[in-house]
Amino acid sequence: MDVYSNINDIAKQLGVSPSTIKKYYLAIEKQGFRFRRNQQGRVMLSSDDVKLIRAVMQIKNEEGETIETAVTKILSSITGVTVITDEEIHTEPETSIDVTVMTEEFDKMKELLLKQQEQINQLLEEQQSNKKLLETDVNSRDKKFMELTREIQEVKKMIAADQEKTFWQRLFNK
Repeated sequence: MDVYSNINDIAKQLGVSPSTIKKYYLAIEKQGFRFRRNQQGRVMLSSDDVKLIRAVMQIKNEEGETIETAVTKILSSITGVTVITDEEIHTEPETSIDVTVMTEEFDKMKELLLKQQEQINQLLEEQQSNKKLLETDVNSRDKKFMELTREIQEVKKMIAADQEKTFWQRLFNK
């Protein structure tokens, strides 16, 4: 687990002012490296971060480089990735994205989304019609059930009435 220290402690440790440390960490962050911050938004540096700042200071002082070039050298050696500065980005014509390709891809995606929306709408319509059909089937089934129930009740009444007749009434059909 790393121990994080604030800028003032690191400045005392390295024998420089806090503004110097701030100048170095801002130059490093400008290249895309991010330092941990506390809840108040203040930079907190780990021992590895202090080593990074110390290395940048050493290259700047020994080789007579600017802070920015020293940061670029250190970050390139640590990550193995070439750091590209803002000037290089703006001067290289090949870094621009081909807008026509992006537009074609966008149009393809838009067409695909429209087709999917049409399919969704068709499925919703089918679902609605199936729901209506199911409701009508249920209603007709209920009507038929009620008719059969009434017929059964009538037959039961006839059977009960027939059983109430006496033997002689049944014999003479009265």
